[in-house]
Amino acid sequence: MGWFGPTLAIDQDELEWQFATFKWLMERFGGVEFFAASPPIIPDAQHFPITATSASERASQHFDLVRDMAGMRDWPCRVEAGEDDRLPQIVPGIASTRASAPQPLGTYSVEPVQDSPAEVVIRYHPSLVDDPASLVATFAHELSHYLIHDFGEAPPGGWELDELATDLTAVYLGFGIFMANNAKQFDSFTSYDQIGWSSRRSGYLSEAALVTALAIRELLGGRDPLASSGPHLKSYLQADLKRASAWLRRNCPDLPATIDRIELADYMPAESR
Repeated sequence: MGWFGPTLAIDQDELEWQFATFKWLMERFGGVEFFAASPPIIPDAQHFPITATSASERASQHFDLVRDMAGMRDWPCRVEAGEDDRLPQIVPGIASTRASAPQPLGTYSVEPVQDSPAEVVIRYHPSLVDDPASLVATFAHELSHYLIHDFGEAPPGGWELDELATDLTAVYLGFGIFMANNAKQFDSFTSYDQIGWSSRRSGYLSEAALVTALAIRELLGGRDPLASSGPHLKSYLQADLKRASAWLRRNCPDLPATIDRIELADYMPAESR
């Protein structure tokens, strides 16, 4: 903690934007009681009892579970695999490196249908079926897009912060562990004729920002973030969670009141004030 107590891994402006976005969401979901009644969703078989064998069925099962946990069971939408742009096998015996696939991990779109209302379509990168935690994070993000756009107004900071607000909404809904753990990945691979590495970023908020948002959510719910979420985070993110929790307890002892004092009008685009 150093001589002056715990420090945050994000700056004050980003923290206050998080507070504003939490307040914006709390006004729509009923406030602190929402968090008290919804502990964080953790990556285990109890929450995700997947029984399907085919890739498309496993993806659909994950999607249905995420939609249910987000409280969006009855929201009409279609889920389907997007394009698979993984690199083909190279010449055997030559080491290779692989970088992130250029295709997005997920997309949300509203598409016209002839003689019918427009249809919401959520697509996922096919490679995610073999990485269930990333698949859950992707579905949580895209469903949060759907939720925000249904509000019919820009989030704090305006539509240019839409993707950031979408990530934070996924944390708000309970998927913070998935969002933080899958924000950045680095993996190595070895097969009989290839060796190499792969790296990937998903989402828009940084790991530090996601962990801070997770700490805010859990403290608002009356839980100790280190107990409710810490054991399920990557080891190096646990340290960030500890710092964020300590800073918030020390500097915002009445966190609901701190958030309530935020003036949302200050975060609205000038043309909408």
